[in-house]
Amino acid sequence: MIEHFKDTRVMNSSLLFTIINERGHKEEGVGVGVEREVYSLFWKQFANSMTIGERERVPFIRHDHFIKEWEAVGRILVKGYQSVSYFPLFLSKAFICYCLFGAEVPESILLESFMKYLSPVEEDLVKEYLEKDCLPDDNDELLEFLERFNCRSAVSSENLRKLLIEIANQELIQKPHVMISTWQPSVQELKQYPQFQSTSGIQGLYDTLKPTTKKVLQILAAQPNTEAERDAFKFLQRYVRGLDNTKLIQFLRFTTASDILTTTKLEVAFTKLEGVGCRPIAHTCGPVLELPSTYSNFVEVREQFNNILDKDTWEMDIM
Repeated sequence: MIEHFKDTRVMNSSLLFTIINERGHKEEGVGVGVEREVYSLFWKQFANSMTIGERERVPFIRHDHFIKEWEAVGRILVKGYQSVSYFPLFLSKAFICYCLFGAEVPESILLESFMKYLSPVEEDLVKEYLEKDCLPDDNDELLEFLERFNCRSAVSSENLRKLLIEIANQELIQKPHVMISTWQPSVQELKQYPQFQSTSGIQGLYDTLKPTTKKVLQILAAQPNTEAERDAFKFLQRYVRGLDNTKLIQFLRFTTASDILTTTKLEVAFTKLEGVGCRPIAHTCGPVLELPSTYSNFVEVREQFNNILDKDTWEMDIM
């Protein structure tokens, strides 16, 4: 995919994607659902192999990626949003803000992104010390943490926040500066959208696209006409309420081909499938979820969806 996006003409072209499954066969799907799946899978693999950080990440220098490769990735970012409103939420907000606005990144965003760049354990450690009026004599954990980022300044409660801002600049902006400089020309095109015209707009974009149980329940749209259909829809809602964040994202990917909220409506249609053929079927272009109304209890719904999401066989490597 990166090879194709090295050609600048791709930005003014209509793209048709085909997914090759694990058996080497072309999948039947076409349309916007396939596009969402392609971008979602690309950025998932990109996050795993080409970024550093935890809940928010930045690209890192690789021996096999140079200016042309990074320019291509920037074009993929822009084209994905222009085509199907897909935006990879794992990318550091501070990093994206710098790509768009240069030095106009507020310290609050830098610090927030740095906290999410850290592991939850490290974040808790830093927050604990930030809340102290006076650092204790026994602060070896904090010193070890700072040394990991080559910070050898004397630390105190008065200068800790300043040191963290400096480290955040180092990790989120200075180290990935090559990638920033190659992405900047492309991502300026995103400023045609209100969400990319200010740092507050970026904050709002991340908040809007981030899946939550409440948001997913709100996009479920159904018109049950029978008691069996009403029961099936209630079972589905109950299932969604019980999902942790990882399973919730898997549910979205199964039903919409995206791991973020790119749609405001997931239509639920009812079928009367029974026996071995009784199963939920997702049409991601709609998106539409066909849900059997023949379930006798919630456990059957949970079992079938868990079997689908656990296997994850509908995910293919397309980078």
